[in-house]
Amino acid sequence: AALTEIAGSAHRRCMVRTVTARACANIALVKYWGKRDAALNLPAMSSSDLQHWTARAPSDPAHPFQNDAMPTAAAWAERRTTPGGRVFSATWAPSVARIGPARFVAAYAVPRASDGHRCISLAWSKVPLGPFVDNSPRPLTCLGRNAIDPQVFRDRGAIWLLDKVAGSPDRLMVRRMNGSANAFRPGSRNFALL
Repeated sequence: AALTEIAGSAHRRCMVRTVTARACANIALVKYWGKRDAALNLPAMSSSDLQHWTARAPSDPAHPFQNDAMPTAAAWAERRTTPGGRVFSATWAPSVARIGPARFVAAYAVPRASDGHRCISLAWSKVPLGPFVDNSPRPLTCLGRNAIDPQVFRDRGAIWLLDKVAGSPDRLMVRRMNGSANAFRPGSRNFALL
């Protein structure tokens, strides 16, 4: 799983591991695959000791398992409904990065409603536990039919998006983003790493 910086200071840097709670940070985003949590776009947990984890508080106490850090995916994303009536999008491999003071970005892959192809989108929050909001009118990228596993990261002052094109063969791609990390940098292009 990819590592994502979500908190840092002059004295220490905290990293989180998406998908698993065994991380080196005091806040981690965790994607659950269990039946109870399958209808969440971005489940989140926090820990101060990496031993004891607390699920993000739900927005509605009447629904304790709806502790979604991103209650709604992008408007262009495919929607699904559980038998209980919960509407969600089938997000895949989300990651969160700290872009600046009180500015966190969640990068995630989700099927596009028009054709079912997995595309990448970005959602924003002032705090790492959300709520994250995605107001994008279209995907950031689809890279053909199946762009997955997005990771926003900073290297030597530049912000980049790393993702995978699932296919035959799979390709690992990277592309430079603009300084706000809300679009690709003008003139940038995808580079295949693998």
